Amino acid sequence: MEIVTIEAVEGREAEAVRDAWVARDVPQCGFCQSGQVMSAIALLREVQTPSDADIDAAMSGNLCRCATYPRIRAAIHDAAGELQRQAGREEARR
Repeated sequence: MEIVTIEAVEGREAEAVRDAWVARDVPQCGFCQSGQVMSAIALLREVQTPSDADIDAAMSGNLCRCATYPRIRAAIHDAAGELQRQAGREEARR
């Protein structure tokens, strides 16, 4: 078993989530962000195009005391869309 922290997580999903988090201005106080970001990355590694229900289920273990849930959900959808665009560009190059 490998343990990866937010400081060391990398890969396409991690980059897409970080970019979407910034673009959507998701963090407020920052208290929950490590868990939210890591859960979002894990979700996108398992589900390429998550529904709202998929996102809600994957993120249910993280409480946001600032209630930024709509921005979190939107950022995950944005990150999934970016990953799909990247996959399409890679496919077009082949």
